[in-house]
Amino acid sequence: MYGGNNLQTKLNDGSNISLQQVSNYPWDGAVKITITEAPSKALPIHLRIPGWCKKASVKINGKLINGDINGGKYLALNQKWNRNDKIELVLDMPATLIESNPMVEATRNQVAVKRGPVVYCIESPDLKTTRIFDIAIPSDIQLNPVPAKIANGNIMALTGQARLINDGDWTNKLYKEVSKSEKPVNIKLIPYYAWANRGETDMTVWMPLVR
Repeated sequence: MYGGNNLQTKLNDGSNISLQQVSNYPWDGAVKITITEAPSKALPIHLRIPGWCKKASVKINGKLINGDINGGKYLALNQKWNRNDKIELVLDMPATLIESNPMVEATRNQVAVKRGPVVYCIESPDLKTTRIFDIAIPSDIQLNPVPAKIANGNIMALTGQARLINDGDWTNKLYKEVSKSEKPVNIKLIPYYAWANRGETDMTVWMPLVR
């Protein structure tokens, strides 16, 4: 698991190994591991490359490692380690749009937003006077990570420009002719787990897609 921690343990042969791991995962894909105590013989260290990651790089003591770095697998680094050796893993973490199988009728023609291992949502406090259900996501939307706080917790929000859809007046109407207008609107997405910390709110993960 990538996160800030320290490991001190013994191997099966009784030798000691100590590691220090520093990262801001899952908000950032940069992970640094320092060997603070190493065994006397070669030892494989396996780095998990998550299935969502399509691009990653690894350096050992500043030297780039060329290897089969594919998502959904482990990258084995097998060598003799020395004290203060450093492993640097960088997982590319762009925000992406996710769609479900079209057989899932409730989410057909809708998308969710994911960055790294985190699923995002849109919540009404971040839209002020605009209803969240009037927001549509362009297929080419550019979403930028922005540090933020919710309930005194540090998160990484996403900001970008979506489309605001005006469906017209539905007063006393069950059906009407399609008459939609769209205009740009700036949106902010937060991690799904962080919603419902700002009073009574509307929230949605799935949003209509406009191509």
